[in-house]
Amino acid sequence: MFECIELGEMTDNKTLKLNEEDRDRLTKYRDMVDYGSSLLADTTMLKDRLSPKQRYLMLVFTAVNNYAEGIFTLCNAFRPESAVVLLRSLVEAYINTAYLLSHNSNNRLMLIYTEDCFYSKGLIEEVIRFYNKYPKLRPQGDGYKQDNLEGLMSEHDKLIKDYAKILKEELSSHKKFKQKHAEVIDLLERAKIADKRFKKGSFEYNYLMVYRYYSEYAHLSLKGMSHFFKQTDSGFVGTSSQSPEINHIVVTAYFMYLYFLERLKFYKLLPNLKISIFQKQLGEIFRNFKVV
Repeated sequence: MFECIELGEMTDNKTLKLNEEDRDRLTKYRDMVDYGSSLLADTTMLKDRLSPKQRYLMLVFTAVNNYAEGIFTLCNAFRPESAVVLLRSLVEAYINTAYLLSHNSNNRLMLIYTEDCFYSKGLIEEVIRFYNKYPKLRPQGDGYKQDNLEGLMSEHDKLIKDYAKILKEELSSHKKFKQKHAEVIDLLERAKIADKRFKKGSFEYNYLMVYRYYSEYAHLSLKGMSHFFKQTDSGFVGTSSQSPEINHIVVTAYFMYLYFLERLKFYKLLPNLKISIFQKQLGEIFRNFKVV
């Protein structure tokens, strides 16, 4: 929660100030995330009889809330270039959740679990290969012993087989399923599938204009690195900018976070959620933005 944080106080660069519009949007975003943070202490979310989708929503909201708090902190400290790295994670969660909820069965949730198992298994395989190649770099401790690592591999193989039994027809017909480390359906395809069920173009738009666009910041391409300095008469200097990106980041993050609050209410994790004020404010903070 952010009650003790004043807007703009976290930067040591006294020349940077939030303008009135920035401050208003960031205040609204802070208040919503502060409300969402308080929900995590609500024990009704932790009841035993949760459906698979409810359990997924509870878990993903916990992570989303953490990223959302980080976005506020970074924008408030005039670090938009760092905030977009977290924003990409919000978009990824937004698309994955919509993809999951766009089908009535739990099949897609099982596909996501299966992908996670393939990824983890692939990582363990690479770790084993690495330590066999460089045995002197293997840390001390039972967790890094060959037998234990191979045991983890076996556990993941069992999980994959269990999921395959549940989804035998769907998974066995998928060409990529048997490939190591393969994503069954990539993020862009998930966005397109979600668009067919829900808002036409919204999910693909956010994939292209946020997730892909800001990848240059996350992966530090040459173009991405150029955002961290400016050219002056005396040469190049590092910069902490009052970037116009702050507006786009806050607007997008507000939209994404509200989406998850709405899902918590719709799927009856928190049926008495009071979010009408945030839905009303959504139009206000979008006043100069075109949203798909």
